[in-house]
Amino acid sequence: MHGKILSLAGAYEFIKENASPTTSAKSLAGLAKAFSLMSYSAGFVAPNEAQALQNANATLPQGFVVASENAQTKIVTTKDFTTGIVFFPMLSPRTTKASSDAIQSVAKAARELRAQNVDLIVGLSPWGAQIEREYLDAGNRDVDVLLGSGQGFGFNARPMSGSHVLWARGFSKGKVMDSIEILQVPSNKETWKPRKNFNAQAIRLEDSIPGDPKISKLF
Repeated sequence: MHGKILSLAGAYEFIKENASPTTSAKSLAGLAKAFSLMSYSAGFVAPNEAQALQNANATLPQGFVVASENAQTKIVTTKDFTTGIVFFPMLSPRTTKASSDAIQSVAKAARELRAQNVDLIVGLSPWGAQIEREYLDAGNRDVDVLLGSGQGFGFNARPMSGSHVLWARGFSKGKVMDSIEILQVPSNKETWKPRKNFNAQAIRLEDSIPGDPKISKLF
């Protein structure tokens, strides 16, 4: 994917999972405008986030999808490279395991994208680290890259599910950005290997990185 940049936002960028909004309506509206100005390729919000944005009279950024009980899909084309995105379904509150219906919904969505000959499939999950790990440990490899959110720690991309899926999780408080450089998408018989077909790093958004005045004016 040299020269092709895909920017994705996971769930709980606006409000933490299973939490009531403590951010002011003005700040939520500012965040929504900021995400719109940053022109994300696609984004994901949980239902509680969507409701909080609506209550704050804030417009959901373009390309963002509200999670539902079924998996949803989107295709993003960057130059001549197509990425299929699977927005994982929401699970029942306080559940500790993905239901078979949820897993099958993801698998069906991924199959439909594969049928359209996309180059890469990325999953955006709100399930939390524990459930995502169990999903991958069970050998599920419907997606090529899984970007997780929800409860649990953030970390750089690591090969999982027999090294057929890259798994990365967002960091809290918006101070670190996960970056994954895809050098080559492995075939069905190949696996993900660091420095051979992908590189991963966590970019700290420190004071050395200048802010955008347009964004600063929103808060």
